Amino acid sequence: MIAMAGLRTPALYGLCVLWLFQATADSDPCAGQEWEQVRQLLWVVAGDGRDGHGRLRSLKDSEPLPPMRPSACVHGAVCLHLLHMLRTERQERIRELSGIGGEVVTVLMDSAFSKIGAGRWPLFALLHLAQVQLEGEEALSSDGADQRRWQPLVTDDHVRFRNWVHGHLVHGQTPPLVDSVHFLARADPREPAQPSSLCSAAKAVGYLASALVLAQEKDEQIRKEAEHLVVSAEGHIKHCENVEPESFSLLPLLRTEWPIWWLVHSVLSHLFPWQATVRPAAAPSPPLGLETSPKVQAPVQDVRQPQPGPAQMSASPRETPQCTGLENRPPSLCSLPKAVFVQYDGAVYLVDTPQLEKQGMPGASLMQLFRDGRPLRRRAAAAALCEDGLGRRQNEEAPGFSESRIFGRRLLAVQDPDLQGAAYSASWAPPTVGLYVEETSASDPYNAEWLQAYITAFGRLGLEPHVISNSEEAQAGVLYFWRINQMFGGGRLAGAPGVGLAVAQHLGALTTRGAAPWPRPETMQLYQDKIALRELFARVGVPAPKSWVVATVADLENLLKEGQLKDADFPLVLKHPYAASSRGMRSCASMAEARQVLAQWLQEHQVPCLLQRRLAISRDMRVTYVGGEIIQGYWRVKADSGDLSSGSAAGSRLDFAIPREAIAPFVRSFAEATGGQAAKTFLADVCLTEDMSGQNGEG
Repeated sequence: MIAMAGLRTPALYGLCVLWLFQATADSDPCAGQEWEQVRQLLWVVAGDGRDGHGRLRSLKDSEPLPPMRPSACVHGAVCLHLLHMLRTERQERIRELSGIGGEVVTVLMDSAFSKIGAGRWPLFALLHLAQVQLEGEEALSSDGADQRRWQPLVTDDHVRFRNWVHGHLVHGQTPPLVDSVHFLARADPREPAQPSSLCSAAKAVGYLASALVLAQEKDEQIRKEAEHLVVSAEGHIKHCENVEPESFSLLPLLRTEWPIWWLVHSVLSHLFPWQATVRPAAAPSPPLGLETSPKVQAPVQDVRQPQPGPAQMSASPRETPQCTGLENRPPSLCSLPKAVFVQYDGAVYLVDTPQLEKQGMPGASLMQLFRDGRPLRRRAAAAALCEDGLGRRQNEEAPGFSESRIFGRRLLAVQDPDLQGAAYSASWAPPTVGLYVEETSASDPYNAEWLQAYITAFGRLGLEPHVISNSEEAQAGVLYFWRINQMFGGGRLAGAPGVGLAVAQHLGALTTRGAAPWPRPETMQLYQDKIALRELFARVGVPAPKSWVVATVADLENLLKEGQLKDADFPLVLKHPYAASSRGMRSCASMAEARQVLAQWLQEHQVPCLLQRRLAISRDMRVTYVGGEIIQGYWRVKADSGDLSSGSAAGSRLDFAIPREAIAPFVRSFAEATGGQAAKTFLADVCLTEDMSGQNGEG
């Protein structure tokens, strides 16, 4: 056995990686058609790392993978072995990850991250998928919380930054550079001279988030700076082998809460972009068994950006999509240009349906294909890709089509020996639901979680949403869900009056196109505006604590002189009228204290202050309802009855045992009073309190 150059262990038996020949300086063990096909398969599975659970489901449902065989291509063999493990059952996978974990860590330690990226091996994307897989499984198991994690989140700042970065990655966005740089400055409080400070996942994520911005620049010098940042992040990861050896093994590294492997993959994908290659017409028989799996070759030239080549059909300038019936309710009918068909094998062609929208097709679900105006026979899923026992395509002389999902992408397989001479068209069902992603606020962690929850719900309900990020893309008659908070417009209106009104006006562009945004845009006029809510409650007779609005200390004095505010009204709570999460809350026990505190408060926040009688409560209830019917609710129980806030940040606990039947009449009457004619479809989240001070009508 010949030792591997540059590796500290003689061989990776568990990964089937062996030296079969003496490697020379000019030899590349990863060269050759067989490893190129494996690389293409890996990229189809990995993609950009988004929708990890969907990719894992598609991987489990796919056809057999290429077998693992002895090879000197270390990075390729590691990737292929990880790919196989992603398909195994949990217990077997945990055993295997534990068994080969040392070898995988050795490869990570002895290989520069940039070298792995330059080889176009999506190793870090596979680690990310393994991380997603473990996270999903252990979230449902009782022992998940007891598992050892590498570099756990230890501060609120870490949690916020982690969620912020993850939210950007989920939506395919790039975290702004300035925020990543600011986080780097505060990521690790340890002294730089301390050896332990060199091991920091927080620092590594900060470096990688910064590198992700620079890696997308065209200037080569700036891209080199991104590579240097990757090296810095790599150092903060690898140094942990010496500082924290007990947690520096594969399973704890995969259980980390930091999206570190996804970030590495994202950066390297920009620095070393992978391009699928077109399979030669007369390719040698690959020794890795890829010929037995048609799905391996199917996506390599059309699932990503189609590349011109001998397998792609040319399209005449006249072959542009001609769609009819789009203004009316469908089915809509569109002619299909030859450019959307990519030859797969012989008389079988593939159409990647997401690419159709880029060709101007309607963003909806395909119903039927037509050949020369006649419906094309629909076959069982992937039937056009199947072979008989002799390796021949079945019924090649009979045109037909079938649908299949290959690694999360919806493909049409069309079998037609004379496709060049036929005119193809397709009918489409219109979308009924959609998702509006407002780009300036979508990366906010809370918005990102909501948007992802919408996507998950659509999938579970079997719906294909029309996802848009511009109101001009909205289609009439479609119900568009949305989630926008104070980060609208990049947060420039956060904490200022009018943020809700600005969002409502922005969403109005959807309604002008005949679409139906949900929740209703006009409800946003009450968003983070306690003054508007106070006026609404007073108008419709909803009981609420006695309150006043003051813009100066003189306003406070006038309230006292006019008898509107009395000593008996104390203690008071000072509230920010345009903020949430108890921001700006203060308490005053007397008029003298109120004068002093109010002056400081107004100077700090630069908005009018809402004064409100402080209720003696030990808990309050949050209730969500739709159309007056309670959906869910819970008590927020204060850690101490004297605490000013009942928010979770103040240490409160949740109690889901709410008196549904007792509060149901009030919730229905509240919905009717505040929602008017729209109460049947009105959705809201309200806070109910029980006043323990004995003052009736004020709780």
